[in-house]
Amino acid sequence: SDLIKSAMVSLGANEIATYSFISSKALDTLNLDEDDSRRKAVKLLNPLGDEYSTLRTQLITSMLTVLSTNYNRKINDVRFFEISKRFIPKALPLTEAPDEIPTMSIGIYGEEEDFFTLKGIVEDVLGIFDVSGKFAKSNEVYLHPGRQAEDTLNGDVIAVLGEVHPDVLSKYDIGVKALVAEIYIDKLFK
Repeated sequence: SDLIKSAMVSLGANEIATYSFISSKALDTLNLDEDDSRRKAVKLLNPLGDEYSTLRTQLITSMLTVLSTNYNRKINDVRFFEISKRFIPKALPLTEAPDEIPTMSIGIYGEEEDFFTLKGIVEDVLGIFDVSGKFAKSNEVYLHPGRQAEDTLNGDVIAVLGEVHPDVLSKYDIGVKALVAEIYIDKLFK
């Protein structure tokens, strides 16, 4: 992951670190279906408050929160990335520890940023692993229907990227076009 970090820094991105815990309501901001597997999250028995009550199954809500904070502090251009873990329970209620899956998120906005700058960044990260997958249309509900893609390798999704859906942007009080990606680096290490 040091290689990824130095590549991202050379692309003008700043690394962020966010909590592995999110609010139980955070997933509602992504427009996920009721039966979306990302809703099957581990809830803490004695959280410090609802804001930190749920182990995250995705990194996007944390990235959007950071983008929102920067936008609302009048920062005009940002490129952020985070390398962290998603926590995926084998079963609920828990009978054993959840899988901890290394994942990367990227979030960008600014006058020069668009789908193709994000796609270029994702391709650079995949290039570190000597991988170039196959881009195709994806159907993520938190992304703009016509401006998103997934990258697959041997039929496995290794990255999802695109412009954030306007509904989702408004829930985060982001008043500009923003773009996010999630890269499943566990699959790249394989």
